[in-house]
Amino acid sequence: MKTIVPRSPESSPGSRQIQLWHFILELLQKEEYQGVIAWQGDYGEFVIKDPDEVARLWGIRKCKPHMNYDKLSRALRYYYNKRILHKTKGKRFTYKFNFSKVVLVNYPLLDMIMPRRVLRGLKRKDTFIPFRSFSPGLLYSLLALTENERTYEI
Repeated sequence: MKTIVPRSPESSPGSRQIQLWHFILELLQKEEYQGVIAWQGDYGEFVIKDPDEVARLWGIRKCKPHMNYDKLSRALRYYYNKRILHKTKGKRFTYKFNFSKVVLVNYPLLDMIMPRRVLRGLKRKDTFIPFRSFSPGLLYSLLALTENERTYEI
């Protein structure tokens, strides 16, 4: 099966630069992965429908052929303390992004795409901006600003 995954210079095979949360957003962005991972609900929640396949794709991207879901989920737990995402209680393989934190990670790019009043709100530590405040276009614009749209086959 041929799979096309977006690639940027900083996310070339074996690169240590791409982060897992960014890779997950890439998968969520692509319609062909809806059987593997998909948005659920209105507030940044997503479900990993095929954990083994997501782990396999992540392993391919990172040139780690022994990647499995146990290792991938350990990496996801790292983001809990960073408040980038958290596990949805009572739902297996379901996580939720805190998009205000995700946007802050990309803060240098925000001047180009977000109004100043929104930026001021994001700087406050206690600010949580619900998913519906961000259009998919805005989120994917953040990704596009940081990546070159070259692709490679898996």
